[in-house]
Amino acid sequence: GGTGPPPPCPANEYQDEVGQPACKTCLEGHFCSGNYSSTPGSTVDPSGLRICTIGHQCPTGSGSPAPCPEGTVSNVEGLPLCPQCPAGFVCNSTGMITALDC
Repeated sequence: GGTGPPPPCPANEYQDEVGQPACKTCLEGHFCSGNYSSTPGSTVDPSGLRICTIGHQCPTGSGSPAPCPEGTVSNVEGLPLCPQCPAGFVCNSTGMITALDC
């Protein structure tokens, strides 16, 4: 195996193992915006793998978090898909983190 740093990866991919020649498809519940640069003080995992943010969904291979579609809600991180709005509540916009009372 190689000993160099992981290769730079494009959006939708990451690499967390040293010396690997190819990048991996981004994991569900995460997004991978690419790791071409490392900003000092950044909280981004140097591999390029980031946890999906609340109000968003990140299916496998996501390059960025997608807002939850209308009719769904997410108040936790790391979801591949946003769950349906609970019965008796309204989720009438995208990216909702709290369902509204009817």
